[in-house]
Amino acid sequence: MNYFKVIIAIVWKDLLIESRSKELIVSIFSFSILVMFIFSFGIDPTPNMLLTVGPAILWISIIIGSTTGLTQSISSETGANHLDLLLIAPASRDSIFFGKMLANLLIMLIIEFILLPVAIVILDIKFDLLYTTLVTILATFGISLVGTLFAIISANSRYKELMLPLIFIPIIIPTLLSVIGAFKSIALANYGNLEISISFLLITDAIFVVICPLGFTQITQD
Repeated sequence: MNYFKVIIAIVWKDLLIESRSKELIVSIFSFSILVMFIFSFGIDPTPNMLLTVGPAILWISIIIGSTTGLTQSISSETGANHLDLLLIAPASRDSIFFGKMLANLLIMLIIEFILLPVAIVILDIKFDLLYTTLVTILATFGISLVGTLFAIISANSRYKELMLPLIFIPIIIPTLLSVIGAFKSIALANYGNLEISISFLLITDAIFVVICPLGFTQITQD
């Protein structure tokens, strides 16, 4: 099968399923916004404090919420043996991985661009349309790569809801720190530091985009 046709077919399938069930969007959005509200009530809402911790609260909320959604996205496959059927199809393993990852990426981006206006109101986050969009896409790309891989690894675990955060969050910390730093730089209009954060996001994404498909191929081999 054509490499890109496989990716498009898997993305289309996952998005079609999600458009009907809305399980991932509801679970990630509700969990993320709940964490955001809890954190926001625990800080002193002064401008300096919000400038410091606002981006951190937003992205920690997204990371925690994504662990719930990524677990469900893979569980829906394994529960009906769909993932096994995908693996025996005449398609390369990395095309299957990228199809699953891109579907998760698109769903997460939709949720984040809904969450961002809420965060602007609650946390008084400053943003620049171009740079905020770029940083969000780069960070979410890395999160989706690592999250999809580890969701598949933990899918057959008896305690997958606990296992995924334990193995996923430590690996994604460099991306998390970079995107928080980038959002702070956007708020302060410090474009020198912003370029450093974007460069680091590009480097981590480049590493993940090589390692994660290879890891998926290895763990799904017979």
